[in-house]
Amino acid sequence: MGKNYKPRPDLSITLGNALFMLRRILDSPTTTKEQLAEEMDVHERTVRRYRKTLEAAGFHLETDHHGHFKRFIRLTPEARRSEPLQMITLRRKELTLLFLHLAGIQSVGDTATRQRLWERIHTAMGGEIVDTSRLSGMLTGFDKAYKSYDDPDTRRKIATLVNALYRHHTCRVVYRAANSDATSTYKIEPYQMFEFDGGLYCFVHQPYHKNVIMLAVERIVEIEDNDEEFVWKKAIVKTIEEKKARAFRVMDDGELLKVKLKFTPAVAFYVKERIWHPSQKLTQHKNGGVTLEFEASGKVEIERWINSWGRMWRL
Repeated sequence: MGKNYKPRPDLSITLGNALFMLRRILDSPTTTKEQLAEEMDVHERTVRRYRKTLEAAGFHLETDHHGHFKRFIRLTPEARRSEPLQMITLRRKELTLLFLHLAGIQSVGDTATRQRLWERIHTAMGGEIVDTSRLSGMLTGFDKAYKSYDDPDTRRKIATLVNALYRHHTCRVVYRAANSDATSTYKIEPYQMFEFDGGLYCFVHQPYHKNVIMLAVERIVEIEDNDEEFVWKKAIVKTIEEKKARAFRVMDDGELLKVKLKFTPAVAFYVKERIWHPSQKLTQHKNGGVTLEFEASGKVEIERWINSWGRMWRL
């Protein structure tokens, strides 16, 4: 080898440090090249080289007049055509949080965490810079009787449940009955979590009793991950889907009821606008009224729904 030969740095180290640098800037927009150099134990010239490596891959790292990197990273057209997986790596908790939000469950994760997650996804996908203040209030709920999950203890329980759902871990739960303060303790296999009418629920399998039940998250007094993996069974999922199909809203008490109501013309238009149950059948009458028929379970919820119409219906 010639006397002027210099060994080339390991490519995996260069890429690893460059990606660390990118992730660090995304997590903390006020990071400076001096701080990055200190954290990676390299010279500032090396940080500039990593920056060139990222910009060659399509990431344009913008800085302000103080030398601070901006959180939003502008991507070149070449990078925008690249696969998203080449641009960003999500940690398990972030991926789970993202999935829950896409599924409509908005009651998990604090506001700052959600904001950082969406900014990272947005940046990785190469979209235009978005003024998040303009998005506030564009899409929102209108629940007036929602359940609150804001206290730290409830968030801890939700986090434990979400982690168990992801890992297919059994849990020990202490659960409070709906109509009393009595509690029961049992082992569960959590399968599916969902949000309905401002409340969080979870379908679980009880291996000891060999049945599927639905838990309301706010009634979970205690929950502990057993760190024990269970075998995820398609038969359980099928049972859950059957229970969801039978229920008028969320409750399936095992008894199918045949419901037939005739609504007055004054509310017929409102009845026709909605799908109250997949099994429903509508019959239009000459006077403008309509008859609704369906077969579903959940006697308490059905009776409550019927009574909410007052005198606008008759059997």
